[in-house]
Amino acid sequence: MRGLYRTTARMFRRCVDVSSAQGFKRIEAANLPMLATMVMLEMRFAEALALTERGILLADQIGHRRAAMISHHARFFLCSDLGEPAEAARSVAAAFEIAEALQARRFIAESLMFRAVLEHAAGEPRARETLSDALAMAREHPFYLLPYGLGLLAMMTEDPAERGAALAEGEALIAGGAVTHNIPLFGRYAIEACLAAKDWSGAERQADALLRGMAAEPRPMTDFLAARARALAAAGRGQGNAGEISRLVTEARAAGWQAMLPALEAAATR
Repeated sequence: MRGLYRTTARMFRRCVDVSSAQGFKRIEAANLPMLATMVMLEMRFAEALALTERGILLADQIGHRRAAMISHHARFFLCSDLGEPAEAARSVAAAFEIAEALQARRFIAESLMFRAVLEHAAGEPRARETLSDALAMAREHPFYLLPYGLGLLAMMTEDPAERGAALAEGEALIAGGAVTHNIPLFGRYAIEACLAAKDWSGAERQADALLRGMAAEPRPMTDFLAARARALAAAGRGQGNAGEISRLVTEARAAGWQAMLPALEAAATR
């Protein structure tokens, strides 16, 4: 909750290891997706995916529906980034079904955001409607995940005024104390929004904000996102650094981070 993700990763790993050794299956199932998320921030995507699938299997075995839902949330992020949209969609559907059964509106909104991401990537016009429904529900608990949704809105809209308002609101919520997972989630899509709008200075500003938000314990994933933002902004101005773009392409390929490659590869050919 304080954004100390390096420390958090150690604690979640110890928790999972102790729980597994002692047979504390509910605790293990609940914390496997949390550990997976920390491993994802280290850009160890294959390992993180394996942890989510272990979490889903264990949670299903013991009937821990909330833990299964959270593991599906983490699995959505990983499958999306690894270029497996059908698998990402499978996890969204599973998580949404559980959230509805639990009447957990925060998590219903979260699943709708995930669905909107997949719809947008597939070019489906209904993505905006899905996101609108998610945002309306997320406003009931705005500090939980609303900044992430606002980042998605900024990325999806073609209206400069709407983009600016979404970014400003997301920034204000984070400054006002929104849960710190919004820092990497909002920052990533705020950057994408600015890059899509060819707002190169805005992309650099969002990259700086992301690094400031993670400054206490920086993580490879967010460092990469900021470096990519700066490299693409420079390329957009016609001042691209071929060596830096090549480095980022190599790093993304090594991690299997397919979602990051198209824009970098396009910049490499310019």
